[in-house]
Amino acid sequence: PSSGRDTRPESSGKTLSWSASRLSAKSSAEISGARRAAASSAICWFVALDRSGSSAAFFLVGASICPGADLTLKHVGINPTRVGVITILRAMGADIQYLREYVAGGEPVADIRVRYAPLRGIQIPEEQVPLAIDEFPVLFIAAACAEGTTVLSGAEELRVKESDRIQTMADGLAELGVKHQVQPDGIVIEGLGAAGKLGQGTINSHGDHRIAMAFTMASLRASGPIRILDCNNVATSFPGFAELVKGCGIPLSQQRG
Repeated sequence: PSSGRDTRPESSGKTLSWSASRLSAKSSAEISGARRAAASSAICWFVALDRSGSSAAFFLVGASICPGADLTLKHVGINPTRVGVITILRAMGADIQYLREYVAGGEPVADIRVRYAPLRGIQIPEEQVPLAIDEFPVLFIAAACAEGTTVLSGAEELRVKESDRIQTMADGLAELGVKHQVQPDGIVIEGLGAAGKLGQGTINSHGDHRIAMAFTMASLRASGPIRILDCNNVATSFPGFAELVKGCGIPLSQQRG
């Protein structure tokens, strides 16, 4: 049965594509009025988000795969039914800390610090699948950058989201040189390891906002620019995502046509 979270939208007929590139090791950013800071060999991001843990997932993975990254996400929802992405990333070796936990609007929230750490492939526990169902596109990017093999099963719901997210992500990973094996209810991903680099190329997001945002984060470990097609739905699901990414120092250019 469907979780009722992401569903397939009507096509708008518009086209928007963008290209994302790897940021320099000394990049830093000032976002939402937060202070600007950077060490000579580290990336320090200070990001103010709404309470959507799902939105935070892209930046949790981005920091986890980018050597030198040190990112603080403020005011992120940590409802136990929505933190599967954090549970899975921690199992992969991610360095994620809750700095401050409190309640806002009746919901548990926290400021979260995440620092780069070498990730390892895992067998994703099936009980975590429904708790991270919408975050798997970006988790596939984490798996591609991990050491060893990551196995996902029991996730056939991904086939009926905005796109067939298993196949669409698999096609994109193949474009970037990541070995994988598609399964009816999941995927097996062979990670490139801490020293590995993703390739460059063109990704068709098929209008799926989470695919587009996931491959934007992949650019942090790519050998060259990644061009992502059909990104117009990103502005609906995560207004300001492109501006936030650029504010973090990730080179991002947008084209319409």
